[in-house]
Amino acid sequence: MFLSKPLKVTSIVKLALTTSVFCAAPQFARAEAEKNKTANSVVSSTPAPATAEIMNRFLGHMVALKKYFVSEEKFNDPANQHDIETHLQEFAKLAKEATHDPELRKENFKFSRQILERHIAETERVFHHGNKSYARWMLTSTSAICMSCHTQIPTASRSFSDFGSLHDFPSEFDQADFLFATNAFDRAADLYEKIIKNYPDGDGKSAHVETAMAREVSYYARIKRDPSQAISKLESFTKNKKLPDSLQGNMKSWLEEFKIWQAHPDLDPATASDKQIVDFAQKTISSDTVALSSVNVSNPHLVTYLRVSGLLYQYLQSHPNTPATPRILYWLSICDRSLNNTVFFSFADLYLRECMIRFSQDPIAQKCYKEYEDETIFSYTGSSGTHVPPDVQEDLDSLKKMVSNAKIAPVEH
Repeated sequence: MFLSKPLKVTSIVKLALTTSVFCAAPQFARAEAEKNKTANSVVSSTPAPATAEIMNRFLGHMVALKKYFVSEEKFNDPANQHDIETHLQEFAKLAKEATHDPELRKENFKFSRQILERHIAETERVFHHGNKSYARWMLTSTSAICMSCHTQIPTASRSFSDFGSLHDFPSEFDQADFLFATNAFDRAADLYEKIIKNYPDGDGKSAHVETAMAREVSYYARIKRDPSQAISKLESFTKNKKLPDSLQGNMKSWLEEFKIWQAHPDLDPATASDKQIVDFAQKTISSDTVALSSVNVSNPHLVTYLRVSGLLYQYLQSHPNTPATPRILYWLSICDRSLNNTVFFSFADLYLRECMIRFSQDPIAQKCYKEYEDETIFSYTGSSGTHVPPDVQEDLDSLKKMVSNAKIAPVEH
């Protein structure tokens, strides 16, 4: 890793959101390997009619659950249990239905679809067994998973008439986050900008304004992919001298990263070669990290990881059968891990598993295993030592055996 390892999510989140998806039994890994062989095909920028219909049905349930997102009292009220559980059950059915949709089986949606399916099933299970507080947290975090999928490729904002009214959300920050998660990026960006410029007045708390800033950065880095607009916007934000000191430090670093991007534009994913793309990822991350290594702020490399991962997504989607796929998956995992759920739900472990399972004989598979093993062990390490559950250790052993015959991976950083 280029940076010191970021803090992991709590152990309970690790178990609910990560173990159920990434630390499954070895037979699940082998089944996934077979299933994924059929997933490669050319990606369309517009969802097919059947795909759009699934998304609209999913959106309908999200609309119906909005009032529970923002009210713990309503979520815990026994009178509402049947309504919530019914929508969660329909969510689960839709998620399973999506596994058969040709569009959602493609590379750009596959990772999001897989994690969303298991996340919804786990949310339904937790709610059914009575852990309402945790189930509500999981339900609201669904929007972060949606966000990861919607922002993989720059697209124009779409209008969701069902979300025209945001009266269920008590604050501008909640409204902005919900709009962002549902692909209404332009409207969300306007609200985030208002929160940042009005801070500390209005309803933007310190944590909210920092998240709002990260979302704004992601808007220009991942959605717009326009460093010039980003520079102009960030420079306007620096005029608010009341912003938290830590945020002002991050903003200086992000401005510098956007200026580097502006001076050295991205490759064209339509014409670049496999080697150019992989070399770009490696060199951009390495050189930027070295250049900013002396900056003492919490998240100095956000722009670079958003920039690189966005380009990798574009290339993988326009070249679904490229031999560079395992290396692209490796670098996507590095980017997602370093974003550390700052902006999106991290798919880092899923990328690594995909690399190991589908490309077990490729030299990069051993690097993917080492990255995956280090992070898995780290997540089960605390003040009392390291305590890896037996089923997780069994899975690690299975993956290690799977990649053991791969050629020695080349040194890439």
